[in-house]
Amino acid sequence: MKKLLVMTLITMPLIANATIKDDDWYNSGRLDIDYGNARGQNQTGIDGQWRIGDDFNKFVIEFEGTREGDEWDDAEVQLLYSRYLGKYWDWRTGIRQGLNSDGETSLMLGIEGLAPYWFETEASIYLDQDGDFSVETELSYELQLTQNLVAEIFSNTTWYTSDKLNEMQGRGLVSNDIGLGLRYEFNRHFALYVEGYKNQYHGKTATIRQLNGLATREQGLRVGIRLFNIIF
Repeated sequence: MKKLLVMTLITMPLIANATIKDDDWYNSGRLDIDYGNARGQNQTGIDGQWRIGDDFNKFVIEFEGTREGDEWDDAEVQLLYSRYLGKYWDWRTGIRQGLNSDGETSLMLGIEGLAPYWFETEASIYLDQDGDFSVETELSYELQLTQNLVAEIFSNTTWYTSDKLNEMQGRGLVSNDIGLGLRYEFNRHFALYVEGYKNQYHGKTATIRQLNGLATREQGLRVGIRLFNIIF
């Protein structure tokens, strides 16, 4: 597995150099920081992304995590290479590294783009260091209400091919959440937002959580700031 990770890191820049166009490169970043409450616990979340490249080749760094009390939950960083696939679509490959004490290292392969009716779509397959697969999908749709006010609906779904008892997750459909947000953009770089969401655990994962006295359904509200179109 370690050899495979090293080979991936080596081949990503080689692929980009072999296919690079004459277009000028650009870079852009986004950072979301929010505060919310779920299960009676205060939470601080962070979600960000930075891209550098042209219309055909990009290198991408993505990171996210939620702090509850003194611990970070599901904190991770992804180092990705993104390549133009077709109109509105890119394929991506790279590495995901969990940042918790027992964080796993996984290879990633996926696509992202605009589905019909302008749904922003991401679908990713992960192969972890134990040889187990997982699939994650993300869908979102934005509606411009006014020049500054934007409504967004979103949904995320996760599947596992094997049991992960140390993570309270079972094989099959693990969870899906759906939410609605409102964002007010003061300019092209700064916005405030509020989001409400509901998360439901399914199948074997729900059974495992019930046996361990954990909830199988969560909902919450969060408010935050967004910095976007950040150029370094």
